[in-house]
Amino acid sequence: MVIENYWRDVIVIDPRGIIGDGDLDTVARQRFYSETLKSKQNSPRYIVIGTKSKTPRELFEDFYAISKPRRFSILFVLRASRTIKQLKIKNAVFTCADPWESLLSLKIIKFLSGIEGQVHVQIHADITDPNWRRFNVVNLLRYYIALLTLRSASVIRVVSQVQKKRLQQIKYLKNKSIFVAPIPINSWIEKNRLIQRRTNKNIIGFVGRIHPDRGLDAFCKLIATVNLQNQSFSVRVIGSGPMEEQFRENLLKIVGKDRLEFTGHLEAEKYSKVFCEISVLGSFAPSESYGRAIREALICGIPVLAAPSIAVTELSVDISSKALQVISNTDNQENVYRKYLDAMNAQGFELVGSKLLEENSKTIETIINTWGLYVTK
Repeated sequence: MVIENYWRDVIVIDPRGIIGDGDLDTVARQRFYSETLKSKQNSPRYIVIGTKSKTPRELFEDFYAISKPRRFSILFVLRASRTIKQLKIKNAVFTCADPWESLLSLKIIKFLSGIEGQVHVQIHADITDPNWRRFNVVNLLRYYIALLTLRSASVIRVVSQVQKKRLQQIKYLKNKSIFVAPIPINSWIEKNRLIQRRTNKNIIGFVGRIHPDRGLDAFCKLIATVNLQNQSFSVRVIGSGPMEEQFRENLLKIVGKDRLEFTGHLEAEKYSKVFCEISVLGSFAPSESYGRAIREALICGIPVLAAPSIAVTELSVDISSKALQVISNTDNQENVYRKYLDAMNAQGFELVGSKLLEENSKTIETIINTWGLYVTK
């Protein structure tokens, strides 16, 4: 049984510094959560027990940076338990952003602090996707660990309907309260979406973490294919990651230094301006459960070339085929280039953008509303 509007303090456990080291958009979102919770019955607090590695930045009243970011740290756990005890909280919602190290930290902190409350977990990675599990042994191990740890969660938030259905098919999770609530899009994207997107720059963009599981080879293959037909475009890579140097070397072999730009990680406002100059986005992660960058592109009127994934399948229901082109391993060079041209000529993004923005607003509401749930056994 689930009781609604059962408002308590919310304690976010963030040992990895996702909030503390987040950009201005992340900070603004946390402040919004804090102010919204205060408006609920009993004026519950939004408390973040987190970490920071960057220069101190004013966040909000109930943010506590107690150590440097780590996946798991005994020091963080002990300090977090002591901090929570000092807050004299009797009952709370404990929440974290992954079912692995963060959830382990949360469970120990909750036990040591002696506070009554329920556990909420947000899952971003599509652990239910066979492609994700097959990517490497670590992912496979994380999948089985998650099946064990998620049993202790009262509420689970996931990023797609498909992910929710797959989790509900697992024996130990079928009776769990599972909600679809992905991370909201960058708020600056919405502010800048009415700016004229199309320029004469002709930029093919890559956005996100530069990591092997983000489809780096497929993106390079796209660039090589288009480059065979014309050399009037440039490549912009927005993001950073462990494979950055290798990715740069591979792209330089195709387009040369004068047609390649790496921006590194950007703050929200700068990111949105640079992002909105892209002519077409290439997104080839083999396991994409939500596709935040794809959604941001479509909101801004930027067409997308993407690998088949759950996110692309769900988006394709409401979006014209020209705005979102799917490129599979079976497509030859002729088909890939044709899809590139179709994407570049795509029109009519206004309704698509409005629909995705409406969905984003509902996502924020869902996240907050789940904190007001009390799940009885």
